[in-house]
Amino acid sequence: MSSEYPIIFNKAKFPIIKVYRESFEVKALDYWEFRQFDFNQVKSINYYNPNHLWYNKLFFYNAYHAAFKNLEPSIIKVNLMNGENWKYTCPNKIDKKLSRFLFWLRGEINQYHLKHLR
Repeated sequence: MSSEYPIIFNKAKFPIIKVYRESFEVKALDYWEFRQFDFNQVKSINYYNPNHLWYNKLFFYNAYHAAFKNLEPSIIKVNLMNGENWKYTCPNKIDKKLSRFLFWLRGEINQYHLKHLR
């Protein structure tokens, strides 16, 4: 990714993510303003579909659940150092571009933490 900030992920039906040198902002689909997260606050970022977690698959044995499980949205979850977390919904299918973008963002956050450990 380039070093010109902000670096933006903007795709229809997904939260908008703006990355700056030491922070990032996320705008949920159903909200009008961005929520800012400083890199030093962030413990981890996860992107997943709850239906694909192993323990949720145990509950989809009957036909009713099997018919509706693919309607469940995917989630971006930002876990903070203070134990708080923020969830942002996405379309139910995992998006490879968003997945790569978040992988890169996790790397930036990890580099920030390593640099400021001293």
